[in-house]
Amino acid sequence: MLLLTLLSSSVALGQRPINLPGNEQSIAFMADDKDDLMVLLRTLREQEYSRAKNPNAPAPLDMWPYAVGALNRAIALSDYHGLSKQMLNGALGYALFMEGRFTEAAVADRKALTYGGSPSVSYNLVLTDIKVASLDGARTDLQQGIQLGGKPSVDLTPLSGLIDNAAAAAKLSAHAADLHSQTDCGGSAADYVAAAKLQPDNGRLFANAGLCMLERSDYDLAVKYFNLAVQRSSPLDPLPHIGLAETECHRKRWDNADGEYALAIDTDPTSLQARISHAECLKRKGDWTEQEAVLKDMLKIAPDNPEVLNGYGYELILHGERLPEALSMIQRAVTASPTNGSYLDSLAWAQFKMGQLAEAMQSIQAASHDTPKNPTILEHYGDIALANHDSASASAAWSALLKISTDPEQKARVQKKLGALGSARAAK
Repeated sequence: MLLLTLLSSSVALGQRPINLPGNEQSIAFMADDKDDLMVLLRTLREQEYSRAKNPNAPAPLDMWPYAVGALNRAIALSDYHGLSKQMLNGALGYALFMEGRFTEAAVADRKALTYGGSPSVSYNLVLTDIKVASLDGARTDLQQGIQLGGKPSVDLTPLSGLIDNAAAAAKLSAHAADLHSQTDCGGSAADYVAAAKLQPDNGRLFANAGLCMLERSDYDLAVKYFNLAVQRSSPLDPLPHIGLAETECHRKRWDNADGEYALAIDTDPTSLQARISHAECLKRKGDWTEQEAVLKDMLKIAPDNPEVLNGYGYELILHGERLPEALSMIQRAVTASPTNGSYLDSLAWAQFKMGQLAEAMQSIQAASHDTPKNPTILEHYGDIALANHDSASASAAWSALLKISTDPEQKARVQKKLGALGSARAAK
């Protein structure tokens, strides 16, 4: 078989290596050579047929970045050595699929099908639909693939079972999310794992189970699920590495956490989620210098993102640095999302720290209205109310906090504030 030839140490006459691991020659693969492109197309088709028999089989060659570029260059020409547009677009769809670029893969597959029926392209299109959770689209594309037919023939009937499994997994996943919202992390994780058994190539399901176990401080099980997610997720999805990083952060294994964050950012260089998580980890570590470096990086990537603006501004306030700049950042976040309780709380705290007590009271009241049971907001409410000589409101806010807070340090701090308030009242 051609695949075995490619994996052997020798290369057939007229063929250049196709991105075999560690082979630097592969960088120049298929610039404009028909023989090379034919090797690529035949190899892609070989892999397509293997996956048609086993959709969860891993790709035997890591050649996708160069395959995508080569195929796009060939498709851009009006005629590439007589090779059909259907073959080129179908191969591009498969290569994009293997790279984790599912939306683009669907576009290429649909383009290929405009040139006629192709069971192998239809097969890959249905798998792409499943990946993007378009199950109605998957059913439609399956029926069209069966009706269109074409050659060479591929058995499309197993796809019906895959679609049914994906639908059942989606229901379990929705139930898991509902249980998580009710703080039932154990039940949520169990449903995510059950969903993953139905859809074993959906690494996100394992990642979500890992996040549930992380919340329960079951670090060993969290790592197990995150490692499964790494194996089965899209190569463009940083979430499994973020989960592993957060687990290492909770264990205070700082170097390991930094390594996983680096992998997450390598996976998706534009990921704000990875950087937000990294900044929180560095805060836990107490490394403000590195934390601010990550925050600055986030601001460069997304200068108008309200979450980034609020997060950076609030940290500056907490460290007592560049308060006018911090206030400006938070105000921009509030302008973008004027009813967000977290942003309003940050605004109130910035105004409080800058001596704008009346404005701070107005902002913290708005924050409390949006998020009435947030311990941080309640603590800030008490501090700001007391500064505005409203000891009754301060006492009410702090007492409410003690009923819901799960942070021992915060509860001890607030109990001390209430004690001091009671002593001050008694002294009058």
